[in-house]
Amino acid sequence: MAWTDAKAIAERWAQDRLPEDMSGKRLELVNFDSDEDARFFYPKRTAEFQRMINSAIARIARKRKARTSYVLISPNEYWDICEKEGLNDSQEERLSFVEACHRIR
Repeated sequence: MAWTDAKAIAERWAQDRLPEDMSGKRLELVNFDSDEDARFFYPKRTAEFQRMINSAIARIARKRKARTSYVLISPNEYWDICEKEGLNDSQEERLSFVEACHRIR
């Protein structure tokens, strides 16, 4: 996938999730150590493509006066939550989990 694809995904994501004024806020974005980890949560994404999306989102956030930081997420964290909360594994649960890891603080 290309930068233009990542930018389009980032613009849609930011439109739905980021306020216009983010002064004094920090946006935490999710990164992955490997393609395997990325595909666990986003089946059609590589870790590199996720980084491209994050770069595009970070640009948008900076224009809105936010700082950005990155957190590494692995399937192990997801499995821990599933076990603690008694969740059944599904692609929807995985996506819900990883999207909740993107945070505005």
